[in-house]
Amino acid sequence: MDTDPLSDTVPPRYAVESDEEDEFNPLSSTRDQERDHGRGPGDEATIDVRVVAPDVAGLKEKPMIVASGQLASFWAAGAQLGEQIGAVFVNNVQVGMLFTPGWTPAVVLISETTTALPSRMMHPYASKVVEALTPSSTALLDIYPHHAYITASPRPFHLAPVRYLSLHSSFAPMSVERFETPNLITSTSAAFMAILATQAPTPATLLLLPSPASHLPLREPYPPPTSGWSSTPRNGPRCKCSVHPTCWYTRLRIRRRVLQCW
Repeated sequence: MDTDPLSDTVPPRYAVESDEEDEFNPLSSTRDQERDHGRGPGDEATIDVRVVAPDVAGLKEKPMIVASGQLASFWAAGAQLGEQIGAVFVNNVQVGMLFTPGWTPAVVLISETTTALPSRMMHPYASKVVEALTPSSTALLDIYPHHAYITASPRPFHLAPVRYLSLHSSFAPMSVERFETPNLITSTSAAFMAILATQAPTPATLLLLPSPASHLPLREPYPPPTSGWSSTPRNGPRCKCSVHPTCWYTRLRIRRRVLQCW
């Protein structure tokens, strides 16, 4: 867009730059439309969260694994999850996918691989999943930004440890370190841990792998839109994840850690 160098005002922001916060997010469009129509910030729209599966009752009271973001795509690519047996929708947008792989009794939730939840939707999403599945124990897999982590002994990224938070004192691994204050977790995993600690007190452990970025960029749709999960339960697509060659470290470490949580 051309601008007049003699103009008395600066050009609008969109005329000189464009970044990822300008990209379309289907989960934030409703709120943006309400703001444009003059609705106050306190008048939130209804957040509709649905857990869809042929037999939701059969998934209750089992261990649960929740993997989030691009890390979930990397881990799922090598975890042999099998067929998708359910999904979690937020305002009719698929946010989570449910699996029951044969190598674990746990229900696996692959979450936020194609769209990121706005902060106002994280708690309702996590609350509905916990309410619908009532897990007997939970392991969560997520990332923490290595460059922003506050510690008295900074380390280079290739030496950064896997960190954890746990709701039961018996979890004392030898090769991971506790996620310490004053660092904060701002992802959906924080909502899960808060709910599991207060509303549904059950054993839960959050494993956090170091990341060179605060937020990993979204990749191609997972699974592809042409074979996605519909709201009508049927035999879903097999797990299809693309794996970057540099992600071997993440995949091997995270799979080994999650099996130690039970």
